Amino acid sequence: MAIKNIDGMYMINRYVYDIGPEANLEGADLSNANLAGIDLSKANLTGANFSFANLTGTDLCRATLCGATLYGANLAGADFSRANLISTSLFKADLSGACLTEADLFYAILTEADLSRANLSGADLSEADLFRANLSGADLREVRFHGTFLYRADLSGVCLAGADFFGADLYDANLSSVSGLDEVFLGDAKFDRKNFRHAYDPNLTFS
Repeated sequence: MAIKNIDGMYMINRYVYDIGPEANLEGADLSNANLAGIDLSKANLTGANFSFANLTGTDLCRATLCGATLYGANLAGADFSRANLISTSLFKADLSGACLTEADLFYAILTEADLSRANLSGADLSEADLFRANLSGADLREVRFHGTFLYRADLSGVCLAGADFFGADLYDANLSSVSGLDEVFLGDAKFDRKNFRHAYDPNLTFS
């Protein structure tokens, strides 16, 4: 719960924070806070704890969240465009419909996260863990998946034009009804041809 006082400050978990654009909230405990729709663009959120927080529709454009914890957080419709999410934990977070265009998610933990209908075009998900993540209907154009763990991830109905899966693990991933396969790079990716049995494209090669 977040309580805004007359000075525009927020009391969260018995501490008072100045929350807004470019705020410095490094290491802050914001777990269970209701920050829906707040403008946190360009904020420093390094190492902050947002576990189970409500950040629906929150503006986190170009914010820094390196090493932050967002376990089980509600981030539906949030704007993470060009945000720094390196080594961020988003385990079981709800990112449905979120904007993550050109975001840096290197080594991020997205295990069982809901990224359905999210826009990740141009994002870097290298070395990220997306075990059983739901990316159905997401925009994955030009996404970098170098060494990404996508075992049993749901990529049904996504757009993959220009995506780079070099060294990625796609075993048992659901790739039904995907588009843009003729522009995908699969060099050294781990997968079974059966992954693509419902994603047939006459221009697709497995070299």
